[in-house]
Amino acid sequence: KGSIRLMLVDPSDGALEMIATSARFMRTRALGNGQFAKVTLYDTPHRLEKLRERVNEFIEYISNYRLQIPKGKLNLKVIDFLPPQTLVIINGSSNNGSMFVELGAYQSSKRNRPTFFLQKNKSKIFYTFYLNEFEAMWENAKPGEVIASK
Repeated sequence: KGSIRLMLVDPSDGALEMIATSARFMRTRALGNGQFAKVTLYDTPHRLEKLRERVNEFIEYISNYRLQIPKGKLNLKVIDFLPPQTLVIINGSSNNGSMFVELGAYQSSKRNRPTFFLQKNKSKIFYTFYLNEFEAMWENAKPGEVIASK
């Protein structure tokens, strides 16, 4: 009955480099005796290629999966800018629509970013704002394709 729309940052564009530069990638390293240390990784060129590879793999996976389901049920587009938020929208246009919103941040770990849940029937103004943001981005996005690593 419904459909899924996925929007990712274009793996061939400079916005992906912005993500690699601004994101703080943490890795846990064992120190021994059951103790661990968190190490921040700042190797941007390596991170960029790894991130590009992961986005391309996901696009390829979705493209292959899309062949197994009815046309129009799974749509993928890419954007060439860094979105200010991550949105997961469920039943967007229905009266019982809901969404998770995670605000973007510069060099802040994912778990420290402000995240909140909105329901259309309880937070109509904010819900409508973020839904309109998504629709505007979707309108300007282009079809997703696998891009070879540089």
